Amino acid sequence: MLVKAYCAAVNGLEVTTVTVEVSLNKGVMYHLTGLGDEAVRESRDRIAAALQYSGFKFPIADITINLAPANLRKEGSSFDLPLAIGIMGANGNIPEEHLKEYMMVGELSLDGTLQPIKGALPIAIRARAEHFKGLIVPEQNAREAAVVNNLVVYGMKNLFDEVYRMGTNEDEHQLYYLRQCCDDVLDAYGAPETLSGYRYAERMLLYALYADKPQQIGSLQQYVAAEEGIEIGTVTSALNRMSAAMAKRGEEPYRTLCLRSGRPADGVLSNGQLFKGLLKDLRDKTEQYL
Repeated sequence: MLVKAYCAAVNGLEVTTVTVEVSLNKGVMYHLTGLGDEAVRESRDRIAAALQYSGFKFPIADITINLAPANLRKEGSSFDLPLAIGIMGANGNIPEEHLKEYMMVGELSLDGTLQPIKGALPIAIRARAEHFKGLIVPEQNAREAAVVNNLVVYGMKNLFDEVYRMGTNEDEHQLYYLRQCCDDVLDAYGAPETLSGYRYAERMLLYALYADKPQQIGSLQQYVAAEEGIEIGTVTSALNRMSAAMAKRGEEPYRTLCLRSGRPADGVLSNGQLFKGLLKDLRDKTEQYL
């Protein structure tokens, strides 16, 4: 099977769109053509380890990859992500039709984490000029690339996130990014991810976003309790513990919300006050997705 993914090569001030052509056939050999430097040639080992640690298997097949245009030198590790996605697309893990919609760049750690790359801004300008639906970059590069208007930039944390996003439909894409936005808002307020209240709060925020009419916090807690098969008091207690932990951390958004809610800056917000503030910030952040 032959599939194509898209990335970019930065050579000085010039940025060139690169097509990653991946073909899988019977065999066990790995062939990489297209004037890749040593870092590009070493990508095979990084990709194999990243796939394994992300819960996938490196295909046992004869893999031929061409980086077109083949006469242009490609340098650096930013080709890791498109190579990995191309291989998974050729292996049937990702729908082929999604690959043509995005330009992507990123270096892979052995555990699948995406590492930042250089040249995100000129690459974003090139992606917009080529009319790609979006640009996928490591999350550390997202702010730089987002400077370019009329282009949707996706900052990804790891390979698993990217495979999940590429392999789902539009409704699942929306849910995935809304969940990411929930996590971003909770993290900004200092919510400890290890506490069960974090997961409950995330669910409640998502329910509120999708609801046809405003929801009271008590109703949202009931939804979560029913879904988890637990008492509503368990949800309430978990949220109380989370708010107390956030107060101890004292992140600026939490302190500011305390003052807006008539409490001292070092006070502890009630569940209702906290949820109201979180939901307001989340709605502002997710307006483009709804």
